[in-house]
Amino acid sequence: MRSTVAVAAVRAVSVVASLLLGYLVALALAPQVRDRAPATLQWFGRPGSWQTIAIVVTVLALLGILVVRAQGVRRPGAPVAVVAGLALISAVLGLASYWDCHDDEHPWFFRPLMFTASVVKGGTGDQSLGGQTCPTPTPVALEIARLSALAAIFLSVIGVAAALFRSRMDRLRVYFARSVTAVVDVDDDTLSMVSAIARTMDPRGTLVLITTSLDHPCVPEARNHGARVVAVDFDRPDTMKALSVWRKLDRLYLLSADPSSNLLRLKVIEDRMAEVSRKQRLAFHRCGSTDRPVSSRNTSSDRRRYQGLARRCSARCNAGANRPSAACE
Repeated sequence: MRSTVAVAAVRAVSVVASLLLGYLVALALAPQVRDRAPATLQWFGRPGSWQTIAIVVTVLALLGILVVRAQGVRRPGAPVAVVAGLALISAVLGLASYWDCHDDEHPWFFRPLMFTASVVKGGTGDQSLGGQTCPTPTPVALEIARLSALAAIFLSVIGVAAALFRSRMDRLRVYFARSVTAVVDVDDDTLSMVSAIARTMDPRGTLVLITTSLDHPCVPEARNHGARVVAVDFDRPDTMKALSVWRKLDRLYLLSADPSSNLLRLKVIEDRMAEVSRKQRLAFHRCGSTDRPVSSRNTSSDRRRYQGLARRCSARCNAGANRPSAACE
């Protein structure tokens, strides 16, 4: 239901943004179009109109936020789509603004295209043609094109920086998370479990994968499912106890292939939660009688079974619950 509403909101704002941008493109190509609008609306799109710029920027910002929320912050493709959309908007508005900037010495289409390329690269200076500034006056579409290009470049830089410092960012997001679903250890056979957990957990929660190395082959796939990855040394329990996740733990999954390792880690986590959390006990449920909760198959029937396991094979923090009889093995 929530995703349906989000998609509907994206579509509605997209229609509004398309109408506004389409009108600005028409004004850039034929400024006299504004004279046909009602007198009360002729201010919109007038050169130098800061109100127009503020309205369009607000709508585009809202659209970007809705796109990211609709696809989910767990989807790495959402920010890329926003950057690509801003670059496309900059190119279309820039080309429309420079469409008439050509003469006998500067060929039609190619000169406007070169001017547009300068805008998409982040250029904010005026272009001249035959010793005169072109276009004159500067249409609002060109101002929006420049702002869109700068926003795309700025977001791209932030994305690159976030990728370089992803481990730091993951720890920061875990620190500020409202609630945490923790997955301790994962391999190829239990990676499907991470996908099922991501689909069944509270959208407001944060999925955290605790593993031994950030270079683990399963880490990229886990990130694609929205997991924040934190590396610890399982041979040194203190490194796992020092994590901030235990203060806000909602569910816990112990997915090691070795049941004894799961029990040892459970003991470490319980001891730490007794120190830092009001949720003194963890209520666990055994996931069947096998040593592993899932297999590496991913047929449709298996995926439904995995979702069922994700609901059952969990440790919920319940104040006053009994001590667990077994960990998720």
